[in-house]
Amino acid sequence: MEGYIYIFFLMVLVLLLASCVKYLHYNAPRKIKYVSIAALLLFCIRFLYLLSLFISNKLSVLYSLRYLYSLDYLYIPIIAAVTLYIMGRYEVLKFNHIIIGLAIITIYYIIFIVFTPSHMELNRFSWYVVKLDYSFYIYVFYLAISLLLLAWSISLALKSNSFLWGMACCLASMLFILENVITLLGGLKLPAPLLADLTWLVVFNTALSRLKR
Repeated sequence: MEGYIYIFFLMVLVLLLASCVKYLHYNAPRKIKYVSIAALLLFCIRFLYLLSLFISNKLSVLYSLRYLYSLDYLYIPIIAAVTLYIMGRYEVLKFNHIIIGLAIITIYYIIFIVFTPSHMELNRFSWYVVKLDYSFYIYVFYLAISLLLLAWSISLALKSNSFLWGMACCLASMLFILENVITLLGGLKLPAPLLADLTWLVVFNTALSRLKR
């Protein structure tokens, strides 16, 4: 039963993603559109992989694609950075600086996640989970990224005209931090953490809806 609830949760994320795509198509400037579409494509790939972990018995195929399990460490920073950029009304950083930062995160992902030894376990949901064998430095790095996003969110919240948006971004950032800490401590019981995905997609969708055509 829990597994099907989890699938329902995944479907809610897909609906949010569809709404984001609509706003990107009609409202977003070119650079924001291209970077955001890349992030949402990564989300779709991870969604399909998480679904496969539940419905597929081809363990050899799932294992060969195991690095897709951690794609949230790529698309969440992208979605968060674009969201904060929009909410901050382009005042904090140039978009090219954001792209450089995301490129560094992507290189780190390729080196330390794709090439890090890992294994798969069957959890109590009858759902395979990917475990990184040397995860400490990976999670610490992404905790640092999460703290930077939180600091950026706080600076946005301190602006009188952006308090609510800043607090929403703070909540999403703190959930991403919490998921990393719980995973690092080995306390995660779900097939994969998705609360940060949900909150960032909600805030991202709201930010995109504010863009003018």
